[in-house]
Amino acid sequence: MRPITRFRLRTQYLLFFTLAAVLPIVALGLIELSVFQRALPQREQEAMQNNLRLAELIASNLRYELNLVLDPVQKGAAADLVRLPRPAQDAALARLVSTTPLFRHLFLVDAGRRVRASAKPTLWLGQRLPEDVFPARTDSKPVHYSSVFLSVYDAAPLAAVAYAYPAYDRAALVSLLDLSAFEERVRTRPGSREQIVVVDQTGQALAHSEPQGVRTDDLGSLLPVKFVLQGRSGTVKYRQSVEGEPVFWLGAYTPIAGTGWGVVVGEVAADALRGPFTDLQSLGVGLTLTVLAAFGFAFWLSDRINQPLQRISAGMQQLAGGQESSQGITDPATALELQVLVDSFITMRERIRTETDANRQLLSGLVAEKGKLELVIEAIAEGVLVYDAEGGIVTANPALYALLGVNPAEFDDWRGLRLQDVLGEPVDVESTVLARAIQAGPLRELNRLQTLNGIRIIQTTAAPLRTGDGATVGGVAVIRDVTAQKESERLREDFVATLTHDLRTPLLAAVQTLSFALDHQYGELSSQQRQILAAVVESHRELLGLVESLLTIYQYEAGRIHLQKEPTDLSALIEQCLVQMQPLADARTQLLRLEADQGLPQVPADRQQLRRVIINLIDNALKFTPAGGRVQVSLQHSPDESGVEVCVRDSGRGIPQDRLTALFTRFSKSGYSTGTGLGLYLCRQVIEAHGGRIWAVSQPGLGSAFHLVLPVEKP
Repeated sequence: MRPITRFRLRTQYLLFFTLAAVLPIVALGLIELSVFQRALPQREQEAMQNNLRLAELIASNLRYELNLVLDPVQKGAAADLVRLPRPAQDAALARLVSTTPLFRHLFLVDAGRRVRASAKPTLWLGQRLPEDVFPARTDSKPVHYSSVFLSVYDAAPLAAVAYAYPAYDRAALVSLLDLSAFEERVRTRPGSREQIVVVDQTGQALAHSEPQGVRTDDLGSLLPVKFVLQGRSGTVKYRQSVEGEPVFWLGAYTPIAGTGWGVVVGEVAADALRGPFTDLQSLGVGLTLTVLAAFGFAFWLSDRINQPLQRISAGMQQLAGGQESSQGITDPATALELQVLVDSFITMRERIRTETDANRQLLSGLVAEKGKLELVIEAIAEGVLVYDAEGGIVTANPALYALLGVNPAEFDDWRGLRLQDVLGEPVDVESTVLARAIQAGPLRELNRLQTLNGIRIIQTTAAPLRTGDGATVGGVAVIRDVTAQKESERLREDFVATLTHDLRTPLLAAVQTLSFALDHQYGELSSQQRQILAAVVESHRELLGLVESLLTIYQYEAGRIHLQKEPTDLSALIEQCLVQMQPLADARTQLLRLEADQGLPQVPADRQQLRRVIINLIDNALKFTPAGGRVQVSLQHSPDESGVEVCVRDSGRGIPQDRLTALFTRFSKSGYSTGTGLGLYLCRQVIEAHGGRIWAVSQPGLGSAFHLVLPVEKP
């Protein structure tokens, strides 16, 4: 083999193996860098949350120790020091100042802000304390925490807690705090660039954790200090100079409750993220060393592979020239390495084939299950619709397309359905049962639907579709065509109405004929005959009343009742009803009376229909009131003055609470009634036709009250 060929072959091997070793390493490095960049905000947030917890802990501890300061001050106030001679005052203050290490001094100050008594009589007596020690004239709080001020003796920074005794314009107890004790509470580990600062109301440092070379006098310009002086608590990333260089800090701040002071904790962002940055630097060094090692290994490996190949090539050339090869055709070491490579490739190919077969079987199973589900949905007789939150159609069965009369290819958004309510009014998209079910949960609703085949009445049952973690991704609905069912119900009601109408005439004739017989118009009757005939007349009248109630209810439901409204004096109308019902009350020894407000307005009403309602309510009240009981009818303005309220109250056994809600529905009974359950339903129909409302209030054992309100203005 020529030297230039051997050089090219070695170069190609060297380049190939170098790239094969370096590219994955570089890719891993880039991935690690990307992961670090994505995790950086989270690490910063965690660091700031740790700082916030530290700030809250320091603030809580300082608040606790300040409470210990207030305790002796309040005890001093309770001791009535003002009335003691000054030596006794000094002695009492000296005893109090020894109760806590936070005290540096304790004074009794007069109204002129001058020290009247001192725990250390040689200091501060007669001195006038700075105005900052005391609250503003408009501040009535008994305890005041001052900002930092300088001692008149050694210019040391001080802070004070003033306690009104009993008011600042008379006297005050003032304790000077030892700020060096605060410094102990905020001290950090040596070498740390973490800042912990306790600031007063003006942004000055009460205590600082950093040495003078790092701390700054311009604390008020820092964002966390500004925020904590506003009484806020939280975290912030901000810039602050360290030794003249702008540096990013991760800060946290929280106020000390009741003091106007605050705690600020700041940490250099690079220090807070030192672990991740160190990992990144180590990664860079490791990548560099790995690349160099890979290059050296690639050089060695290319030479190791190239030399046997050169020997094989030289031997093949000798054989081609008819010479006996002096080179080994195969090299055992090289052959083994190549065989390992081939074996690895075969193993990888078999593994891929196995995994591909497994994935193919899994996919086949999923397709089969999906096919079964689609067959089940297609076999359902009702329309099934699965939709997403944006209105798109996920899947639907043929029954739904047949119901809607649409082409599946054209139906891609359920919001195009023209839904109406039961009265035929259009329903906007957000108010449909399909949209509301996604937010509110399972719902059922009756609607009218405009289709190509005309108006259909549908019953829709919808529910939300949620993922395993509870997220709502859409909904599923079952839509039934109940047009035929509703038509059947209408025909049944028409049949009942026709039947009751046809029964009314012969029943009325029978009642009149039997009444004539009772009046001796067909001859004299014996006492027994009259008794039997009277019972027959009464039963016919009850049956006639039931038929008339059914007929009236049907007319109201069908909208065939036209009320003959005219201005009506409810008081006079109720008086007439009471006169009619008085014999029944007298027979049961019951008291029946009316209480009506004066000056009630007339209401527009159909007197005959309204009279029927009041008679029904009074009759029910008398029926369920025991002998000797009382039934009271009251008439008054409604609470909102928009109508007149009628209340029929009895003293009977009452109605259970679980039956009150269904009391005014068709065929509903109170539980003790033997009637048909149509009377109160008819009352509701009449009152609602007048634009009013009716309801009942009851407590078992205390009787019941039936209320109805009729509007004054004609609805």
